[in-house]
Amino acid sequence: MNLLYALAALGVGSLLLLAGVSAIGAWRTESRFPPVGAFVEVDGASIHYVHMPATSPDLPPLVFIHGASANLNDQMV
Repeated sequence: MNLLYALAALGVGSLLLLAGVSAIGAWRTESRFPPVGAFVEVDGASIHYVHMPATSPDLPPLVFIHGASANLNDQMV
């Protein structure tokens, strides 16, 4: 029975350690690469956007929407 408790404690401890390492890694990445653009709150949701002024006043507005796996800089190239 003590072996089961030790294995359970080892499993919980390992999960807590991995969660801490992940949190530290996310914090370091976010501090090294701050978001570009600005945020606006719409109906309780925070929307991240970048406003790019038109190069010509004749051009119509264009909105790019991307999913979580895309990068904001993909549209800037």
